[in-house]
Amino acid sequence: MRGNLTRVLRLRTLFEDVSRVEVEQRTQQLARIEESVAREQSILTESLRIRMASTEKSPEAASEERLLARADGDLAQWKKAKLDVLRERKTQEADRAREVWRVRRREQRQVAVVIEAGAAEAKVQEERRMQRSLDDWFQLRRAQSQARQKRGSKSGPA
Repeated sequence: MRGNLTRVLRLRTLFEDVSRVEVEQRTQQLARIEESVAREQSILTESLRIRMASTEKSPEAASEERLLARADGDLAQWKKAKLDVLRERKTQEADRAREVWRVRRREQRQVAVVIEAGAAEAKVQEERRMQRSLDDWFQLRRAQSQARQKRGSKSGPA
């Protein structure tokens, strides 16, 4: 039985490790997406700043610069919208992966607790066996001593 529990513990530990690695991967993906969202947001902000600043320049330079800034801003806004959807999906995936990891970690710990309890019970049983053995040995020694005393008292005063 103990061997089976040990195998189950190893499996649960492996499952927990796999889940932990998956959580780490999902978290890293989410971090990369967050960086991309921040980058697109800064492009959006910069394009808006350029559009505002271009109104102070000459009309020809301002219109070309404004068009480029608007195109950059529109593209950044489109990318950011796509990244926001992706970020939401990846956040949900990461949350599910964390929940799976927590469940597997709890299962692994439950098996470990069962094994530890079994080991503690086996230790108690072994200590009881040793105590009974010692008690039997002392009782045998006492009985032998009493038997010798009886033989000694019967043969002595004759």
